[in-house]
Amino acid sequence: MSKQTKTYVLLVLVLAIWGTLGYQIYTGLSSDPEIEVSQEVARIRPLKVEKPEPFDIKADYRDPFLGKEPRKAASKRVTAVAKVSAWDEVLVFYTGSLQNAQTGSRMYFVNIDGTDYILRKGQAQNGITLVAGNDDRITLKYKGRNKQFKRQQ
Repeated sequence: MSKQTKTYVLLVLVLAIWGTLGYQIYTGLSSDPEIEVSQEVARIRPLKVEKPEPFDIKADYRDPFLGKEPRKAASKRVTAVAKVSAWDEVLVFYTGSLQNAQTGSRMYFVNIDGTDYILRKGQAQNGITLVAGNDDRITLKYKGRNKQFKRQQ
């Protein structure tokens, strides 16, 4: 075969390869892919999950950098737990007061755990007793402990 004949044969081969490649791209882009719809219903089984066994890591090996054995940890000191105040159990707000002009007695508006109450000195509600009060603040007693509350604006 001559040189020119080989060139023509290779040219036809290259054009055929590029043609098939172009055709594949064209058909891939132009046609809508058909989606097969299956009528089978998938059944899902719950998996059995096994609880992993607990393990402990014992780090009592030699230190690779210092070459020393680990020291025993010093015993920890137990500190006293802070006592919880009885007042931490209830939510109290002092919202104001009114004074009767004729008798001079004063009524205090107190919100205890979201409920409004009108109290006079010595009166109790939900175990909370009004001990004393004025326009700015009141003193309440709960479980034997007194606490003062300022008026909320």
